[in-house]
Amino acid sequence: MECALNTVVIVGHLKDATTPWPRLESDTRPIRAGSARPLEDAFRISQLDLVRWLVRGTQARPRETARLLHL
Repeated sequence: MECALNTVVIVGHLKDATTPWPRLESDTRPIRAGSARPLEDAFRISQLDLVRWLVRGTQARPRETARLLHL
């Protein structure tokens, strides 16, 4: 998806935090970004990273978390 907009981005580094793909977080929303071709692979990457993040935070099983996200 592409769009034109003006925005301000504040970048920070979390020490000892690792993630295989770019991620953005606000006070209310986590955002995962996948970068790959074709676009379907990028979507899968972002969703997998989001599922893993939720599993770490909730101790839920990956399958349950994927169902929560309707994947």
